[in-house]
Amino acid sequence: MVLDWTIGTERCKYAQLKTDYICGGNSTCDDPENGYGYRCQCKKGYEGNPYLPLGCKDVNECLNPNLNNCTSPKRCINTEGNYTCSCPKWHSGDGRKDGESCTLNLGLVNKTAIASGVGFIVLLVSSSWMYLIIKQRKLIKLRERFFRQNGGVILSQQLSGQENSVQIAKIFSAEELKKATNNYHENSIIGEGGFGTVYKGVLSDKRDVAIKKAKLVDKSQIEQFINEVLVLSQINHINVVKLLGCCMETEVPLLVYEFISNGTLFE
Repeated sequence: MVLDWTIGTERCKYAQLKTDYICGGNSTCDDPENGYGYRCQCKKGYEGNPYLPLGCKDVNECLNPNLNNCTSPKRCINTEGNYTCSCPKWHSGDGRKDGESCTLNLGLVNKTAIASGVGFIVLLVSSSWMYLIIKQRKLIKLRERFFRQNGGVILSQQLSGQENSVQIAKIFSAEELKKATNNYHENSIIGEGGFGTVYKGVLSDKRDVAIKKAKLVDKSQIEQFINEVLVLSQINHINVVKLLGCCMETEVPLLVYEFISNGTLFE
């Protein structure tokens, strides 16, 4: 014997309009085949007692592989009354066994790789640029410190107080002499000794010069050194190599002489 029961005698169409309609939330009303009354059942994705106000509860399909069609259990995302599937990174599709599944998206991989590469290059260039700026600022500050330490300020004041100071002596910049000697390349060396090294250089005005780089300098005799520069730069004699100027921006001051092709500073 099979029991076949229904609620009331009215079909769903009319029962739903009545205040005594009892199907709860997340449920549907079904008309039975016998033609009388109605029945309630939970919607797909819900389970429980459909005759209670909150009797139908969400089913978590992701907890049971038999209730979902995701290609991977880890890619199942439960939603209210349903579920969705997702694909791994760099893949596209719906992630379903009965759908598009998941396929590797080479275009996305290439775009991401290119974007990452461009980003890395931008970062590298920016970092290198910042490094060079910081390095240049440190170099400028170091040269300024050497200039003051070697008495460059005093020498500048002495030269500014003399007539025709440009012709008497010039204070060369460290960068100018660095370029003149190709960064003090060994091929520019024309003499070495206990006192230091002499380089041949070519100034921006194409003049050949001899640049004397001493090994040590007595810091206590800076004023004497400055006076010697002022005196020697004014001497113009056939038997004396003319002193053109000096550089005070290096740790040890550099002396710049006119270049004599058939002689050396040793003579």
